[in-house]
Amino acid sequence: MVERAHLVGHSSGGNIALQLALDAPGTVGSLALLEPALLPVPSRAAWGQAVAVPAMERYRAGDPAGAIDLWMRGVAGPGYRQVMEDALPGALERAVADADTFFGQELPAVQQWPFGEADAARVTQPVLAVLGGASPQAMAEALAGLFARHPLRGP
Repeated sequence: MVERAHLVGHSSGGNIALQLALDAPGTVGSLALLEPALLPVPSRAAWGQAVAVPAMERYRAGDPAGAIDLWMRGVAGPGYRQVMEDALPGALERAVADADTFFGQELPAVQQWPFGEADAARVTQPVLAVLGGASPQAMAEALAGLFARHPLRGP
């Protein structure tokens, strides 16, 4: 059984890490939040209207490939296809195949998550928040530094 851990979460995985830090603070040593999906944040609200809403409308209209394209352009920019293919061949096709899960389950769950300022103030663990692009080497160094500064200790 793991009694205490450093958590790293990307996108909605960051939200899950934050919720665990609130629900079981003694088990979380630190948090590394990589582009957490904090839709209630004011800067994200405009993004949601410009990207998430049209993508969801496209999905509901029966065009999962178009919905994924809108979403990925909003998340990663117009050159996202090549980046995805270089990093993980077949990822775009997999994303389209999984559109029902993303648009039907994950995105609605993120939209309904009631995380606000009062919740954020209750997070007491050290947090590394990463917003925007960073090279894998820089990310690895930042995570190693966080973990070294906050070693896990028993209860």
